[in-house]
Amino acid sequence: MSPVKPYQQKIIELYIQQELKLAELYKLLSETVPSLATEFASMQAEELNHAQWVEYLGKGAVRGDVLFHEDKTRSYTLQAFLDHIAAAIKRAAGSSLTPQEALSLSMNMEDSLLERKVFDHFQGDSADVVRVLKRLHAETTEHLAGIRKLIRNNRDNDGNLPVSPAQK
Repeated sequence: MSPVKPYQQKIIELYIQQELKLAELYKLLSETVPSLATEFASMQAEELNHAQWVEYLGKGAVRGDVLFHEDKTRSYTLQAFLDHIAAAIKRAAGSSLTPQEALSLSMNMEDSLLERKVFDHFQGDSADVVRVLKRLHAETTEHLAGIRKLIRNNRDNDGNLPVSPAQK
């Protein structure tokens, strides 16, 4: 396997930033949506782990132990998504989001990650790399499934998510 090129390294760095920004968003949501604080705090911790794993894979790619192929992914596309996350953070910090809005925002973010198949860009033969890739994919899938389950389970009889006491 050949080491990554500079533009590929930039893409890997942006993937790491993406995970860190999502962690920042989930931390903010855990603080501003009390009824879902535990769930968002858990998602924040997982995103921080994802950032570490992407960094691990990126270092492996630099060494040549992990193959990184960006396919059609471009740094400007990832930067646009980072800007989207930053705008969501600003929106969440500037207003009180309802639980439904927070979950919708989270679902949008996680769905975007799956659509881009971030972790499919790395390949490796070692058992450790394969384990990390499987876990990253599974946790990203679980985030979206968990958000969908929260939405389903937290609806009232009218189909609306309950409003936290702080938002009444």
